Amino acid sequence: MDPLNTVLNIVEIVLIIVGGFFLKSYLPTYFGEKGKNLATKEDIKDITDKVEAVRSEYARRQHMHDIAFDKEFEILSEVWKTLVDLRSATQGLRPVFDYVDPNESEEERKKKRLQKFAECYNIFAGTVAKNQPFYPKDLYDSLFEISMISHDEADQYSHRDPNMRPIDRQYWDNALNNQKKILAMVEKVSEQIRERIAA
Repeated sequence: MDPLNTVLNIVEIVLIIVGGFFLKSYLPTYFGEKGKNLATKEDIKDITDKVEAVRSEYARRQHMHDIAFDKEFEILSEVWKTLVDLRSATQGLRPVFDYVDPNESEEERKKKRLQKFAECYNIFAGTVAKNQPFYPKDLYDSLFEISMISHDEADQYSHRDPNMRPIDRQYWDNALNNQKKILAMVEKVSEQIRERIAA
């Protein structure tokens, strides 16, 4: 045998053994690390997808909350305007300090006041009823109570006997009582609206 061939064969055998050892030792570790890296990348993608889904759902809910808040704010603003008009019309039925036009009969005056009250009352009641689902029940209950007190005041005023003595203590006590109730309830509603807006 040729010594050069023998050396080459030995070198070849050594290379095969070293290569086999290398493949046995290094490649599993290499592919294991590659597998871990691939798994880590897939895990990161999965986590990122989940975070994005949560973020997207939160943004959607926040958007819906903002829309609901804007709608409720608009409704409460409208309800408040109609409430202020109703309060004014109700207090105008039997004002404590009354200006009376001498050229106007009591019947004409009563008719004008009740007509103004009816217009304000109907707008208020309609606004409250049409928007009832869009604000809390406790606020609706307060608004309903105001409508009842106002209606009661208008009823008492409309049934006043024209022949009644000019100063009838019970009649004016009732008027004052109703006005106090209305003012207290309007203040309560104002506070409830403030709380809703601040929430």
